[in-house]
Amino acid sequence: MMMAEKTSYTLLSDSAMSVSKALGIAYRVDEGLVERYKKNGTDGTVKFHYINPNYRVRLDPEVLLSAARASLK
Repeated sequence: MMMAEKTSYTLLSDSAMSVSKALGIAYRVDEGLVERYKKNGTDGTVKFHYINPNYRVRLDPEVLLSAARASLK
């Protein structure tokens, strides 16, 4: 169920990928890779994310491993 929430910022969408393509950051994976993802049970659901406005601050590897292990349960 989708819930609407008020935000203090403007949320933009690039569903046609036109801006991503213009910036050269869009890419397409080949069918072989898509099939491998499907075999691994990847359904496109984001189960973990890490966002830091300072790109120099990296995620602790143990946190990422813990999240990966938790997603397998």
